[in-house]
Amino acid sequence: MPAPAGALGLASRILEELDRGEELASGTRTLRLHSLLVAHYASLIASRLGLDPVAYYLAGLLHDYGKLEARERGLDEDEYTAEKAAGLLEVLGAPEELARRVAGILRRGARRDPVLGDADVLAKLGLQGVAQFIAKWTARGSSLAEMLVEGLPRELTVALNPRLYLCTGPAREAGERLAGEAVEAYTRLLEEAEEALGLGLRLVEERVEGVRAVFVAVERCPRCLSPGLERRLEPHRGRLCRGLRMVHRCPRCGWAGRGGVCLPWRRCGPGEPTTTPGPA
Repeated sequence: MPAPAGALGLASRILEELDRGEELASGTRTLRLHSLLVAHYASLIASRLGLDPVAYYLAGLLHDYGKLEARERGLDEDEYTAEKAAGLLEVLGAPEELARRVAGILRRGARRDPVLGDADVLAKLGLQGVAQFIAKWTARGSSLAEMLVEGLPRELTVALNPRLYLCTGPAREAGERLAGEAVEAYTRLLEEAEEALGLGLRLVEERVEGVRAVFVAVERCPRCLSPGLERRLEPHRGRLCRGLRMVHRCPRCGWAGRGGVCLPWRRCGPGEPTTTPGPA
């Protein structure tokens, strides 16, 4: 996924800064691939729509820049990212007009810019999206069962409903293929995990506001292996979205697992939320 010609000189230095910032904040280096994928898809969609592919490529690289810091300080994440990215681009010698365009995209953020938002969704689909998912949860120190119970529902639900989570025509075209790859890979991962662990891992499907939502149920406690887990579905409102989550609790050892799904959270056009399918 080569960078557009106008971004080549900046991309490598931006990635170095992203690596350094993530390592300082969390001790990990898992954002590079995600940032590259978002940049690639943002540039691709922008080109198809007649927008600036270079500005969108750089915005994709920088879309998570400084967000952990903003979150910790209680600041607006999109505004903080835009300001921080503009400062970095100035230091790196980017043309002023290009830096202004990138900051404008980042100020809208993935929730309000359909190109950037679609790129962020596409980056989490396909086999590379599955690889990112595994790397992220492994870096957190999660067990395989916890990764599946707590993390898989959100990713698999998006993959099963790509047209509800994507806004632009080019993204929806690409999303069908990538979503199919992700569904197949995640389903196989769950099957093989159950074969290895024998915990009674299985998918549970619910229809929520037109969304085919899936959760991972588990019959035996991943910690003490006891059967008889308590399980319930409950509404959930998180930092960025609202949805539903499945909560497990082991009465014997106290282990708890919460796996939630986000209902479509972006607005694809003036006054049109993605909870209703847009045009083909």
